[in-house]
Amino acid sequence: MFRLHDTRTGQAEVITPARRGELRISACGPAVSRRAHAGDLRSALLPDLIRRSAERSRLTVVVCQIIADAGPGGPEPARRHEHAFRADCSALNIRPPDHSPRASESLRYLGDVIDIHAGGTGACFPQHEDERAPSESVTGHEGVRHWVDGAPLLFEGSEMTGPGPGVLLLSDVTDRGLDPLALRLALLEHRYRERTDLTWDTLRAADATLRRWRERVADWAWSPSKPMCAQYVSDIVGAFDDDLDSPAALRALRGLEADEQIPPGSAFETFAHVDRLLGLDLARDVGRPRAVTPPPGAR
Repeated sequence: MFRLHDTRTGQAEVITPARRGELRISACGPAVSRRAHAGDLRSALLPDLIRRSAERSRLTVVVCQIIADAGPGGPEPARRHEHAFRADCSALNIRPPDHSPRASESLRYLGDVIDIHAGGTGACFPQHEDERAPSESVTGHEGVRHWVDGAPLLFEGSEMTGPGPGVLLLSDVTDRGLDPLALRLALLEHRYRERTDLTWDTLRAADATLRRWRERVADWAWSPSKPMCAQYVSDIVGAFDDDLDSPAALRALRGLEADEQIPPGSAFETFAHVDRLLGLDLARDVGRPRAVTPPPGAR
């Protein structure tokens, strides 16, 4: 079973669902007063990674993403912002939630015991208290078993606290010709609870790595299939099970890429398998015609 850092206890806890075989997650939804920025998307990535780890452990996962009230006079802008948020999440391979209720309706979908609340450390207080109050008043007991919170995201040294300079949108990434999943990879390079400062250099490096891996996977796919390399799979899965240690998982993946002892068919199967956790579409280019290098002197 996998472990996650519980903000309340301050240590990694083994996650054991209250209901056998089913993990129920309450996740923070988008800010409806503005367009979601990369920091919001990092928060949305957290429950996606938890879901992928839990499903690998053969758990059924129910994710309920709480949507904030639009407030007086703001329904139409709020709907546009929420739609844009959903589109950005889809571009980042963040799976949609099973339910998207208002806070007052969450108990209808998750019941009176929630296994994990996934949010951000910047909102621990008063958010935790605000979410405890309505559920405890109805159920009469603590409704959340584990509080798992991601750290703030900076861009070029500035905190992304709202609209304005220094805020990175996914459209900014794609407008520069970068793959949207380069942002996902750049975020995976850091532990979810590590305060992180993204730069254009890190995003360009992530984009180059992503394109190289896809090219290599597509090239390996032409070779005869071989069994996955058990040790690399164990290292990568073990890293995710240990509090979503995505940097360790990526280091192991780079080790596999550089390991000349691994047959191409085995490297392909391993990359394709662990991408279920990473969500980077590493096998996207498989089957495309290979580039033909002209012989020397050809025109």
